[in-house]
This record gives sequence, structure tokens and C-alpha cells, in this order.
Amino acid sequence: MRSAALLSGLVMLLAAKAMPAQAATAGVLLGLNRASISGDAPPKTEYSTRVGLAAGAQVEICLARGVFLSLQPMYVQRGAGVTVADSTTESRRREEDLALDYVALPLVVRFAAMNGRTFVTGGIDTSFLSRARLINGDQVTDLKSG
Repeated sequence: MRSAALLSGLVMLLAAKAMPAQAATAGVLLGLNRASISGDAPPKTEYSTRVGLAAGAQVEICLARGVFLSLQPMYVQRGAGVTVADSTTESRRREEDLALDYVALPLVVRFAAMNGRTFVTGGIDTSFLSRARLINGDQVTDLKSG
């Protein structure tokens, strides 16, 4: 995971150095990510959404007039809440938090239109799971080490 972040940073640095000053811009990304899981839940189990942090950097390089390449490496927290009811009584419920941390490497191309007032974007987002935990109160279970 560290090597992917290091490689992404090196590519951004080299690309920014290779372009004229007005052809590349840099910035910071900061926001919230709302995530959940879905599918066939085991009996008496419910999933809920989880809100996590999304933080990273962005370097945008002008490839041609009106065409830009944006590299956006970031750290993203995803996951879900998991509520499991006891099989014998509905009043006993166990609430756990599935916490998944990713290093994401989005690569986006932006095409400007109408004199730069509108644009169309498209790209790919490759994410690498860096940490996975199941949290139940003070008890934390590492899911990635096994």
C-alpha cells in the first residue's frame, strides 16, 4: 500500500515538474464518504451505513487545450454497521462496526466545453485495502491479518 502511494506521489511530482507552471495545478481533497454493504444478510442481521473520512491530494495537468488529466490519491474510510439479534430473544442485540480503510488512486480525464463553463469527466478509481477491522465496543478484531 505504501509503495502505491509513493508511486502515485512520484508520478504527480514528475508530471508537475515536466509541465509549464500554468499547465498544472495542485490542491487538497477533504470530505466525507457514506458507505454500506448489501446482499443476503444472515437471519436476524441488519446492515446500516457508515460515514468516514476521505482526504487526499489532487494534481491536474493540462494535456491539450480543454483536456486535463487529474491524479487524486487519497485515504478513504468505508464500511458498514452490522446489527445481529440473538437467536433466542429479539431484545438482545449486538451492534458492530465494520471499518475498512483504503488507499485510493483515482485517475480522471476532464474535457472542457462551452468556453470552460461546463465539462465532462470520466476515469478509473483503483483502491487498495490497507486495514479492515470489526469493532464491538472496546473489542477490535483485525480482519486483514488472517
